[in-house]
Amino acid sequence: MSAVIHLRRDDRPRSYQLTSEREFDVAINRIVDTELRGVRVDSMRLVVESDQSSIEYPLDFNAADIPARRTPIKPWLDAANLRSRDIVGGSVALFVDVDAGRPAEAWLTELLRD
Repeated sequence: MSAVIHLRRDDRPRSYQLTSEREFDVAINRIVDTELRGVRVDSMRLVVESDQSSIEYPLDFNAADIPARRTPIKPWLDAANLRSRDIVGGSVALFVDVDAGRPAEAWLTELLRD
């Protein structure tokens, strides 16, 4: 399954806005924890839309958060299985790479606006 987290940013002032990357990470993790907990996800995209543009931000995670398992071939070595089909929503904390944001692809922008 693929998932797109689509956030719309209004130009109108709000009483509260995210002011740091850490707050952005917390907001995204709450969305994933609420909407995707326990769901196997092959790919996940974050798109933030405003009146002028749609920016896609890469999501990353710390591989050390994935529980290591002993392998039958090398039982002395802890190993983590990082196949995409094994990643489950809410199992690891996600981090938004704000500096690597780029314009979302046209087909994705059109799909989200419908």
